[in-house]
Amino acid sequence: MLSKFVFPLPPTLNEIIGTARTNVYASAKEKRAWTNRIAVECFGRRQFPDRVWIEFIWKIKNFRRDPDNISAAAKFVMDGLVEGGIIQDDSLKFIMSPVLHWYEKGEDLVEIHLADHPIWNGRIIDLENPGFRETKKQAIAIYPEVLLPTKRAEVTEIESVSMKSIAPETIAETPTVTTVVEVLKEEVSDSQELLELAELINQEYQRSKAAPATAMLHARNAGEFLLQAHSLLPESEWLTWLSTHCQISEQSAKTYMAIAKSWLNLQKSSQLSRI
Repeated sequence: MLSKFVFPLPPTLNEIIGTARTNVYASAKEKRAWTNRIAVECFGRRQFPDRVWIEFIWKIKNFRRDPDNISAAAKFVMDGLVEGGIIQDDSLKFIMSPVLHWYEKGEDLVEIHLADHPIWNGRIIDLENPGFRETKKQAIAIYPEVLLPTKRAEVTEIESVSMKSIAPETIAETPTVTTVVEVLKEEVSDSQELLELAELINQEYQRSKAAPATAMLHARNAGEFLLQAHSLLPESEWLTWLSTHCQISEQSAKTYMAIAKSWLNLQKSSQLSRI
C-alpha cells in the first residue's frame, strides 16, 4: 500500500541553527510545535506497523537554496509521523534504504510518499515482478530556467524566397503561397534524420521508465536526441512534431533537454579545471 501526505515546509537547517543560536529553549519549543502540528495532521490516516519506504518531494519557491539545507527539515516530518502513529519508529530498523529526495518548483510544501514496498517517483516496485506498477501520475523533478535552443530562421528565409519567386500577379492567390510553404515544412519534419531521432528518443524514454538505477543516464541520452531534433526543426513546428512522433510530453521533453545541457556544462567545467 502507498499513502501520500502534504505538509507545510518545516524550518530548514539554517533556520533551525539560527533559532538555536538565539535561544536554545526557543529552538526546542519550535521543534515540539512542528512535531505536534504534523502529528495532528496524521490523525485518522493509514498506519504502517512494519518497515516502510519513504520519498520526500520538496516543493520550493527559491531554487537557490541548498538541497541539504532543505532536506534537514525531514527530521521534523519523521518525528511527527512517529508521534502521529503512522510509523513505528524513524530508525533504520523500520525506515528502509534508500530514502529518496526530489525537488520541484512550488509553494514551500513537502509531499511525502510512504509505502510498504520499495518505491520510485511515486510508484510501487513489485518485488515479484520487477518493473513498475502505476499508482499515480509520475512525479518528475522540474528543472528551473529551462533554456531551449535558439530559434532558427530557416522558415522565415524559405517564406521570403518563396514570396520573391512568385510573380506579382499571383501573390494575391493565398492558397498557392501557403501550399509552397507547407510542402517545404513537411519535407523538413518528415526527414529520415528526424524519424531516426524520434525512434531513439522513444527508446531512451522507455528505458528511463523501466530502469530506475540508470534512469538519469537514459534521460540525458533522450535530452541530447531532443536537442538535435529541435535544432533541425522550425520553432513553429517543434511541438507538433514532438506530439506526432514522440511518446514523451512537452514538459518531460523540456526536463530531459535541461538534463542534457546540465550534463554538458559539467563536462566542460571538468575539462577546464584539468587545464
